[in-house]
Amino acid sequence: MPLYLTNEVSLQLPDELIDKTINIFSLSDDSPSEFSLVIARDQLQAGERLGNLADKQLRQLSSRLQDFKLLRRDDVMIDHHPALSADYQWHSQNGLLHQRQITLLTNEQTKNGRVVITITATFKSTPLPYWEEKFTAILKGLQLRKA
Repeated sequence: MPLYLTNEVSLQLPDELIDKTINIFSLSDDSPSEFSLVIARDQLQAGERLGNLADKQLRQLSSRLQDFKLLRRDDVMIDHHPALSADYQWHSQNGLLHQRQITLLTNEQTKNGRVVITITATFKSTPLPYWEEKFTAILKGLQLRKA
């Protein structure tokens, strides 16, 4: 059984379970804030490329989000690992949102494939320089655990 770690606990989980955890960090509890951060997990299937997975995620977003507009998509490196960065905007019930999504291949391998994390920063309207700098610092400080 693999060891699962959180900030609060560590536990052994059955091999059959798939990690679908999502971490959400926000400036407020009850309403959209000017910045939030979400970390989600996915699996890269055998033979699948990171770019294909990121493109699939963007296609799903474009079909679900009102007035979705892809602004840019780039290959980047995060902690010496290949990643993809995508900036896009869309209209929510609370107005225009801008999101920057990083799709990152990790060192972890499960029976279902290689673990990929998606880190999404959400900005109300246009990203404010203060929060762009904070998000950049978060990414620069990110360290993947060794498998």
